[in-house]
Amino acid sequence: MSNLLCGVRAFRFLCCEGGLNMQVSDLISLGALMISILAIIKSSKKYELSVTQRSDLMSWHKEVVALLIKVRECLCAKVEFNKVDYLAQLSTLIEQGRFYFPNIESKSGYGKEKPLAYRGFREATLEFLVFSYDIIKNEKAENYTDHLCRLQRLFTSSIFHILQPRKHNKLVEKFTSLRLDRGINSIDFMMSDPELYKFYSDSTKGRHLPF
Repeated sequence: MSNLLCGVRAFRFLCCEGGLNMQVSDLISLGALMISILAIIKSSKKYELSVTQRSDLMSWHKEVVALLIKVRECLCAKVEFNKVDYLAQLSTLIEQGRFYFPNIESKSGYGKEKPLAYRGFREATLEFLVFSYDIIKNEKAENYTDHLCRLQRLFTSSIFHILQPRKHNKLVEKFTSLRLDRGINSIDFMMSDPELYKFYSDSTKGRHLPF
């Protein structure tokens, strides 16, 4: 708003104080310039909001995934952990997620008797987390670690689809000349160096190879 006011004041000054001797064509050119400046300011504010939203969503995703991985690792290792604390944290993150992924209202009026944020059907991205919550709460949760892994990947893929990192990387490269990815896949990378391939294969006993 301050940039907008400054622009308006400058325009008024030029027209009223310095524009006494200006031709009509000059005033028209000046007006076009001011419109361009205002458009740039508006575009800049829109970009800042987009960057903020992206950062907020990535931070939320990081918290969710960190928690899901910790729980899954504890279950796989069969170590005792405070399940109640993790469930409370996940429930909190799900509630926060309602502001990113609000319920989808139903034409049938499903859930209309509920509070505003809970009417309709849950958005799929949040459903992955609710499903994970239900599994973790299960007394036999250690039997469903593969399910938890699958749900986590579906959740990450949903956020990936929204943030479009490939498109974002191209924009970063376009405006900063900084390339965030090397443009080489894991198969080509391994095959380019036989020693590296052998080292990787031996150290993992053939597991988790990228192909």
